[in-house]
Amino acid sequence: MIKPAENISFNLVDEAWIPVQRLDGSLAELGLRDLFAQAHLLRRMSNEVPTLDFAILRVLLAVARQAVGAVEEPLDEWTSLWEQESFPAETVEAYLDRNEIHNRFDLLGARAPFMQTPTLETPKNEYDSPGRLIPDIPAGHQHFTTRAGSGAATLSFAEAARWLVHLQAYDYSGIKPGALGDDRVKGGKGYPIGTGWAGRLGGLYVEGANLFETLMLNLRFAELGTGEDQDTAIWEREVPDASSTRGDGSVPKKGSTTPPDPVGDSDIFTWPSRRVRLRHDATHITAALVTNGDRLLPQNSHIFEPLSLWRDSVPQAKKLGVPVFMPREHDPSRAAWRGLGAILGSENSEQVEGRRHETPRVLRQLGRLIHKGTIDDDYSFSTVLVGFRYGPQDSSFEAQYDDKLTFMASLLTEKAVAHRQEALAAASRTGYAIRDLGDLAKNLLIAGGNDRPADPAGVLAAAYFDFDHEFRSWLSKVAPDNSTNDIRAGWNQRARTLLTKHADRLMSRASERSLLGSQDKDGHWNTAHTARARFNASLRKRFPSDSDVPPNSPPPAKEKANV
Repeated sequence: MIKPAENISFNLVDEAWIPVQRLDGSLAELGLRDLFAQAHLLRRMSNEVPTLDFAILRVLLAVARQAVGAVEEPLDEWTSLWEQESFPAETVEAYLDRNEIHNRFDLLGARAPFMQTPTLETPKNEYDSPGRLIPDIPAGHQHFTTRAGSGAATLSFAEAARWLVHLQAYDYSGIKPGALGDDRVKGGKGYPIGTGWAGRLGGLYVEGANLFETLMLNLRFAELGTGEDQDTAIWEREVPDASSTRGDGSVPKKGSTTPPDPVGDSDIFTWPSRRVRLRHDATHITAALVTNGDRLLPQNSHIFEPLSLWRDSVPQAKKLGVPVFMPREHDPSRAAWRGLGAILGSENSEQVEGRRHETPRVLRQLGRLIHKGTIDDDYSFSTVLVGFRYGPQDSSFEAQYDDKLTFMASLLTEKAVAHRQEALAAASRTGYAIRDLGDLAKNLLIAGGNDRPADPAGVLAAAYFDFDHEFRSWLSKVAPDNSTNDIRAGWNQRARTLLTKHADRLMSRASERSLLGSQDKDGHWNTAHTARARFNASLRKRFPSDSDVPPNSPPPAKEKANV
């Protein structure tokens, strides 16, 4: 016999809702209790889309951070836990089993449903289908998931839990239903406050050999005696009502004890960008109401947010009269290695697209742990980049981005400054050299009187495609144990080989007319061979071999990076 709907419970502590891949490759779904107990036996989460992994990871980090609580020496506490190679079940379970915590993870709870506002309503009592939680359904396009059409009429409780977390992190902007009690509503409408918080970020997290390592590598403990020791996750605070006074420069509501800005990692990881109310029958989620929640401004939020890339903004600085860092959003058309400077740090920040970049706080902590000796220099990890590009006015989903780069841990140490410089310079020179290859294609067109022997745009795309694997492979082995000269020479050889191959291909396709050449308006004679000679000269300059460099010659001048 089915229980009445009001007595149904789906508690995320105990019920299976997070897809995972075990170390042996098998797949499963786990609740929070089992996931933390088995994290060292799991390879990774295995959600439908990468943004789900990032959104749920942030919830998991908040659980771990709050379970341990504020400590006197965060790095020492981190080291002790890392050396255990698994989460202490008694610590995490004791936290999740506390009545006031456990009850807040019930997706269907009557008084305090997980990440929802149970009193949320609109004057017209309007609800959408539960497909409103899934990113492809609102825009009517199946870009990101396989869930569409009649499959979105209802959602299982597990699916709804995952997509609820994702919606709070990534929901698109645009006009929302006007919630009763929200003084921002005008004419019955909730006007745009921006995307969910994670949607504003250049999301980045660190991935280890198993899920325990991945969680640890992104986990920062609060320090006693600092403001962060008052950090709380959303399930530790009062259930939010329809109104909002957080994150947008407002003052707290009268009598409120909640600060307007994020207090620490757990606060910002579980930031309620939306107010949500789900309806259900005994077996499925059947409807969803989504309205505006707390707006968080991105200007200089690098002091709160540890899992993002950051860049300085000249327009924002002029507007506000102070230096301003903004999230460096991902460009789906560019591979991660082409933005290497924004990941590796600020020693070369002035060389990266003319802007300074702030090192993500998670990577700064990782550098300190490597320096401390907690993490070995030869430990290999990946930085995973993930996010969305939104459509006009951020009111729809346009493209999803996910990529990763693998490093040796030693590359983040102080002794590796020169090696990071080499990696950045290699990426920069490669970008310029591929431009030179595009110029070769254009010059072949000119030499042939524009009889189109090659497609310059296609040439660039093909070159970047080939370089993608080569650069990632080379970067994963860059370490201070090798001299910078050897590192530079190794990349120069790889780059010359690839670029020569592409240039040879262009020449083999050159038309007879381009081989004979043509005269431009200034009387200069251009042929395919003169174009190739110019390319070869540039290639030798950017990637010299030992035979190209006279003895005792100074190193080549640094160029402004193009990564």
